[in-house]
Formats: sequence, C-alpha cells, structure tokens
Amino acid sequence: MENKKVQGTLVSVSPSIKANSNGKQYRTCVVSINEANYFAKIWEVSFQRGVELGSEYTIEGQVDGDTIWLTVLVGNNATIASMNNLGSLFGVTENTLAEEPLF
Repeated sequence: MENKKVQGTLVSVSPSIKANSNGKQYRTCVVSINEANYFAKIWEVSFQRGVELGSEYTIEGQVDGDTIWLTVLVGNNATIASMNNLGSLFGVTENTLAEEPLF
C-alpha cells in the first residue's frame, strides 16, 4: 500500500467514536482537498489533542487498489505538503494542478 501526504482543511468531525479491527479508536470526518470534500478518519488520540474545524492539517492517503483511504494527521510528526510538491507526489503536472481533483 502506497502512502502520500497532502494538505487539506478539516470540514467536520463525527461525534461518534468507532474502532478498527485492532481496537484503535477513530472518528469519521470530512476533509476538503483542492476544493472537493472527501470522507476521512481521524484517530481518537489525535482528536483529543484538539482540532479546529476550518484549519489545515496533513492528510495521509493510502492507496489500496482503486480506493484511497484518508487519515487526518495531528501533531509534531505530521509534515505539511505544499502545493509545489503535490504534482510530484501524485503524478499531476503543474499545468493541471488547479484544474483537476486530487483524488
């Protein structure tokens, strides 16, 4: 599975807590990337550190076949991707960066 990181805006976070098969808790959320909204998850431990709707966070995309799973990253280990490196991360040329959706 390939992982890439981009910058996105946190639009909303569910009040419900879920758990994955390993018991790790998370919340579903919506993030905006290149002016389009996508479903994502935020780990509960990250959510408890404090997040602010409308703020930008690093969004990690994990490619799994035709699906991309998005996770909001919060904290010192999260590196913010700039618009300058989105093209190289996702194979989008500089000319079409603003015209085509990221995912």
